[in-house]
Amino acid sequence: NYNYTMYINITGGTITSSLNTLYIYSGTVNTHITGGTLTSTNSSVINNAVYSTLTIEGGTFSNPENVTAISNSGTLTTKNVDFTGSTGISNSGTLNVINGNITGLSGNGITSSGTVTLGVKGKEESTDEEKIKEVPVIKGTEYGLYNNGGRLYYYDGLLIGKEIKSYGGTITETEPGYQARRTYDSETDLETTSLELIGSYDARITLPDYNLNFIDLQSAINSATDNVSTRISLLQDITLDSDIVIPENKIIEFYFNGHTVNKNGHSITNNGEFNIMDTDTSSGSLIGAILSLLNIDTKTKVNKNIVVYEMEDGSKLDSGKEYSLEVLKSGKYIEVDVKEEKEDVGRYKVSTTRSLDKLKSINGNIYINNLPEGEYRLVENISKKTSIIQITEDGKVKGNAKENYSNKEIKAESKALSTSSASLILNIQTGIKVIRYGLIIGILTFITSILLIYRKKLRN
Repeated sequence: NYNYTMYINITGGTITSSLNTLYIYSGTVNTHITGGTLTSTNSSVINNAVYSTLTIEGGTFSNPENVTAISNSGTLTTKNVDFTGSTGISNSGTLNVINGNITGLSGNGITSSGTVTLGVKGKEESTDEEKIKEVPVIKGTEYGLYNNGGRLYYYDGLLIGKEIKSYGGTITETEPGYQARRTYDSETDLETTSLELIGSYDARITLPDYNLNFIDLQSAINSATDNVSTRISLLQDITLDSDIVIPENKIIEFYFNGHTVNKNGHSITNNGEFNIMDTDTSSGSLIGAILSLLNIDTKTKVNKNIVVYEMEDGSKLDSGKEYSLEVLKSGKYIEVDVKEEKEDVGRYKVSTTRSLDKLKSINGNIYINNLPEGEYRLVENISKKTSIIQITEDGKVKGNAKENYSNKEIKAESKALSTSSASLILNIQTGIKVIRYGLIIGILTFITSILLIYRKKLRN
């Protein structure tokens, strides 16, 4: 068909061709496929040319594994269908993928220089405890989706590819309130990008292989894996509507993350291990002084300020390129959230909240503050070159980095190792009063009174 308006409906039957089973030539052609079997023995199963509109909502499609499944230069919408080829879909037009699986067996799931929309904008919110519903799953042996200068509207779905290749190029827009999150699995050598909710839930669990948001703190605590240290961060100020219990075998690293907990008449009972990670228990602090008086042991670790000065191969950092910082956890590298220090290029700090900042160098160096013990790598986002960084248990900095002594802002973090210290810190942070700690609260009141009397004498 050429320069004519035409309508094609395929609802069943079998079509087999040695070339394109369906070749929609340039023209105003509206094609709707809801069933049937389309088989190509020597080429892509469908070629949808410019100006043509193709909607696929069902059917079975078969083509050789060494060719692209679908080539689209017009407008293509797919729903509830799967495509497999060397590349799943090659797009230079407009592609809308509602759901279904698109797989590239020897290349990318989708390669696009046009416009791609994944999912539907305005989806209803669902908790992370629900199973993944039907969403677009785009998988490739190289990139899951490679956006070559086009537009990518990412409203739902999973993008799966090699390390740092779940998607390439830029994302134009995500579902409002969501952001793209990359997760790498070293066992499968696959990276998955998914959408995570920003800040409208109460708490988040962060583990090496997933990040989950929860509508309440107790759900997050209950979902922590037994006998595995699990980081839980508050996403907003919360008011309890029921008692909180930390069960046996739960090891919680808890971050207030700048937020507060209003007890609202409820209690917090710790039967496991509850470690407050962003409370200052140094000897100079009021909390630290009380812990010292009560002989409560705390383990203090000192984070390091470092400067990364070269890549692993000895090459210098390029100020025109962007880098990501990753930490090794349980055999997997996961991205570390960092924030730029007051719009100061080249200088960053580790953040306890989600940040989209990428690292850039200044004068061949990248400065990172407040980095805890661990094994890290700096990854250049295009060439994938790496720089190895290690902060040992005894505080030594090794690899392609050194300690930055010119910006000494050492901050102490503490783990409250006993039930009493954990409850004490939680009480002080949130204003919660627990009867069994009446003596502690009394000491706190006594010390505060002495300080007020001393300040009054100084004024006189």
